[in-house]
Amino acid sequence: MWGQDRTTCSMIGLLAFLLCTPLTTSVTAQSGEVIMVSGVLSTGLLGSQGMFAAMIVSGLAAAGYCLLMSKNLKIRLPESVPPFVSKSFEAIIPGILVGVVCLAIRGIFEATSYGSLNQAIYSMIQSPLSRLGGTLPAMLIFIFLTSLLWWFGLHGTLVVLGFVNALYYPQMMTNLEAFMAGAPLSPSGVVVLTYLFWFLFIQFFGGPGMLFGLDVNMVLFAKSERYRALGKLAIVPGFFNIIEPVVYGFPIVMNPVMVIPFCVGPVVFATVGYFLMTSGIIGYPVAMMAVMTLPGPVVGFLLGGGISLGIFCVICVALSVVMYYPFFKIADNLAVKEEQAQQNA
Repeated sequence: MWGQDRTTCSMIGLLAFLLCTPLTTSVTAQSGEVIMVSGVLSTGLLGSQGMFAAMIVSGLAAAGYCLLMSKNLKIRLPESVPPFVSKSFEAIIPGILVGVVCLAIRGIFEATSYGSLNQAIYSMIQSPLSRLGGTLPAMLIFIFLTSLLWWFGLHGTLVVLGFVNALYYPQMMTNLEAFMAGAPLSPSGVVVLTYLFWFLFIQFFGGPGMLFGLDVNMVLFAKSERYRALGKLAIVPGFFNIIEPVVYGFPIVMNPVMVIPFCVGPVVFATVGYFLMTSGIIGYPVAMMAVMTLPGPVVGFLLGGGISLGIFCVICVALSVVMYYPFFKIADNLAVKEEQAQQNA
C-alpha cells in the first residue's frame, strides 16, 4: 500500500480496529463469590455490527501509517542488518503513534452518548445505509446495473461488488449467525435482501445475465455455423458460470437484440424469487459460497435454503433457456443470412 509492506499495513489496520473496540466487563464467580473481574472484547462488535467500523478504522489507520512512513518517522538501522529485522523496527514508531491516536479516539467516544466509535459508526452510517439498501427496488437496481455494465463491455460484477458488499454483507452475516446458532429462520425473522441474494441472481444461473440459457439455445437450435461453433465452445464454461466466451464472442456487448433478456431477465427472476422467499414458499440463501464457478442447479441445494431453493434454481436455469430463445432466433436468422450472402459472393 503506497509503497509500504502490505502485511505490515494489514496488521496496523487490525491493531487499530481492536484498539478502538471497547472492552466489556466479564465477571467470574464461584459459589456466589467474585473471583476475577476482567475486560474482554465485545463479540457483538466483531460481527456484522462492526463491519463498517472495521473497514473505516483499518483503512484510515493503514493510510496514516503509510503517511508517517513517508515522512521518515521510523527507526533506521545500519544496512548490515537483515531487511526482515530492519522492517520490524521501522514500523515501531508509526505503529505506536497510530495506536495512541486510536486510544484517544476510543476515549473520546466512550465519553459520548454512543459509548464507542463502533456504535457511532453503526448508528450514523451502517444502519441508515442498510435501511436504504434493504428495499426491493434498490436490490433490483444493483442486479440490473451488474448486467448493464457487462453489456457495455465492463466487468459489472467487480464494479458493483464494492457497493453491494458495503450495503448487504452485514445482513448476510446476521442471517448466518442466526442460522449457525440454530435459530428458526422464518419470513419475519430473516433479511431476504442480502449479499447472497444479489450473488445468486447475477452469478449462479450461468453467470451475469443468466447466459447459460443462451448457451443451450446455441447448442440445440443454432442454424448458423457461427453460433453452432460458439455453442460447442461456450456450453461447458457456461455451465460453470464463465460468460466471457459468449459476452465477447456472440457478442453480448452493445448488442441491441440481446440487451432485453441479458439485463431485464435477471431482474424479473429476482423479483419472483423475492416474493417466493418472503411468502415462505422457498428457502433463503444463508450459506456463503466462495466458489463462483459452481453450477447453479447444484449450488441451490448448498446455500442453506433447503430443497425448495435448489428446485427453484433448477427451474430458473430451465426458464432461462425459454427466455433467450426468441431473441436468439433473431440473431441466428441474421447470422444465417450473412453466411448465405458470403457464400453467394
